[in-house]
Order: sequence, then structure tokens, then C-alpha cells
Amino acid sequence: MGRLTWKNPDGTWGLNNMDIKDVPKELYGVVCKLKDYEETGLMPEQMVEMDELYTEKCREVAKLQKELEAEQYDNRWILCEDGKNMPEEHDSIFAKFKGTDKWVRAMFEKLSDDVNVTVEFEDGTRKTRTLHTIDGRWNTNGVMKFKVIAWKPLPEPYKQM
Repeated sequence: MGRLTWKNPDGTWGLNNMDIKDVPKELYGVVCKLKDYEETGLMPEQMVEMDELYTEKCREVAKLQKELEAEQYDNRWILCEDGKNMPEEHDSIFAKFKGTDKWVRAMFEKLSDDVNVTVEFEDGTRKTRTLHTIDGRWNTNGVMKFKVIAWKPLPEPYKQM
């Protein structure tokens, strides 16, 4: 099927076998769309194929965006000033002795898994370390004076594919 519209190099255009001035105002927008479609040079089947491909790619982009957002969420730093928002702790190997005569001062009831932390030293310098908590406090071993500003879980270990 041939074109139903024509267009001159100067930009003027019209309908084959009909003066554009005779097109009812209500249909003028439709005729403009027809002209735009015909200028693409594509057949209707190609337009449908492009639409399906576009829809598929939009779904892929949406999926990748969700994965990226999840990864960014998983890798965010959690502020933990004033002992709030601490890592979750679980029972230590000593927990069963709590409240018995076998409990000694060096034991602890709960501890967290190791996490990455950002620490701030007295001079304002910040560094990243790996620490864990013991009974709700950061295990700093008392060697250096710093405070923990934020933490995040360690990444998953490497797995060969």
C-alpha cells in the first residue's frame, strides 16, 4: 500500500486526492499522526515488533533497577550514634553459664557477627574497620580510642560460578 500523505522539501504537506483544507478540524490531528507514521517508513508489523521489543526492554530495565536499588539498600551504612541501631546479636558460647556459679567476669552473653564499621578517632580522622559487638557494645579491645559512627554487614563471600 502506498502513502496516503505527501510532503514537500519545504515542509508543506497534504493528503493524496484531497485538499488539506477540506479535512474536518476534528480529524486534522489524526491526519497529522498518519503523516508522522508514514514518515517513519515502517510497516505496521514492524511497528508492532518495535512496540513489543520496547515493552520487553522496559521490563528488563525495571528489573535491573530493582536489583540495583536492593543492592544499594543492602550496602548502605547504618548510623549508630548513642548506641542505637546496633547489629543484631545472638547468644555466645558462654550464654548458658549466665546466672550460674560457673559465670565469670570475662564471659559475655551476646555477640554480633563481624560487620564493617566507620570509626572516628579523637583527631577527627575516619577509618573503616571490621568489628563486632559484645553485650550491646562495640568490641574495641580498649587499645585505641575511637567511636563507631556507622556500620554495614559484610558482603557475601566470593563464590566461584
